Amino acid sequence: MTTDTATLPALAEAMTARDIIAWENHLSITLGSKGVVSFAPSSNGPKGDVYWSVSPNGICNDYGRAYDWAPNWSSAILAAQTFIANRPKVERNATIRKLALAIIELTDENGKCTVHDLRAKGFDADEIALHAEACVRAGEMANCSPFTVEGAP
Repeated sequence: MTTDTATLPALAEAMTARDIIAWENHLSITLGSKGVVSFAPSSNGPKGDVYWSVSPNGICNDYGRAYDWAPNWSSAILAAQTFIANRPKVERNATIRKLALAIIELTDENGKCTVHDLRAKGFDADEIALHAEACVRAGEMANCSPFTVEGAP
């Protein structure tokens, strides 16, 4: 994972609230449209004074969520950054599988699958962008002819 050090504050043991917010925003964006990263001071953390959490699917969805404590702000940011950097392949494959299952279901129900149908099932633009790979996966899963998503680029 590359970090834009020109616009992000340097990592340090002591950081301002504005610095922490900048890192939260940057890391949340790297997670995608639903992702939320947060850092907070913790006077009673079992492993340190800073609590961090990464919620790839939003604040109220614990699926794929990671959290821990760190001794300082920079350690917490690096831990969150490392977690995010190590999860894309697993998360991408899970998204493609969910999308493939939805494409199979929608094609079975409607005779076709459209972008509108996928949005109605709760998929966002970032997930729908994986439609080509999901269609291939759907064909493999259903062991039959190729699937398509109408209206997708």
